[in-house]
This record gives sequence, C-alpha cells and structure tokens, in this order.
Amino acid sequence: MLVKEAKKFFGRYWKSIAWSLIIAYLLFIPGNDLPHNKFLDSIPHLDKIVHFVLFTILAFLLHVEKKIVRKELNFADHLILILIAVIYGGFTEIIQRLIIFERTGSWFDFLTDLSGIFSGILIFLVFRRSIDRWFLRTP
Repeated sequence: MLVKEAKKFFGRYWKSIAWSLIIAYLLFIPGNDLPHNKFLDSIPHLDKIVHFVLFTILAFLLHVEKKIVRKELNFADHLILILIAVIYGGFTEIIQRLIIFERTGSWFDFLTDLSGIFSGILIFLVFRRSIDRWFLRTP
C-alpha cells in the first residue's frame, strides 16, 4: 500500500522532485569545482540570479503540479507549497554553510530564494488560465 502511494506521489510530482534534485546538484557543487568563464565571472551577482531563477522555477512547478492534481488551489494549498519551497531553500543554505567545501550559505542567498519563490507564484497566478488550457485539457 505504501509503495503504491509513493509511486502515485512521485508520478504526480516528478517534475518538482527532479527540479529539486537539479537545484541540490547545482548548489552543492564544491566551490573549487564550479566552472569559471571570463564572461560569466564578469556578471555581477550571478549567484543571486541563479538562486532566483532556480527557486522561481521550483515554485512554479510545485503550483502547476498541484493544480493538475486538485484542479483548484485554495489558500491552504498555496501556503503549504510556499512552506515546502521555503524549507527547501533554507535547507540548501544550511547544507552549503555546514558541509559543502568552499561554499557558503548566506542570508542573502536565502532572501533571493524567497524572492524567486514569490516570483514563481506570481507567474503561476498570472498564467493560471493558460495553464488550465495547456495541462487540464479534456478530450
């Protein structure tokens, strides 16, 4: 029974789970293993841009997948999804701070993660009617 429920859960939320793993990979690469490129190194605050984009996509995917399952999201659904993303953002910063060699978790990165989360929700809310057409079509 538990295995069946787990398969159902992963089947419904596989995009968010896969994206979370991509985020973990990108944020947990040791600092000395990060690729260096003259052009990319010249972009100010590139790390903040990356954090913002990663968490924007995560929040958007969480909301789209939940909407596919529930059809309509209520306030509690939004709060739970926000909480999941915020906890994950905090977790990644703590791991970077405590475990990853040559990486430092920071409050600024966490605030950027939060900005990305709310940006993803805003994008979802703006395009929710289009999302209905793209993902919730009935034959």
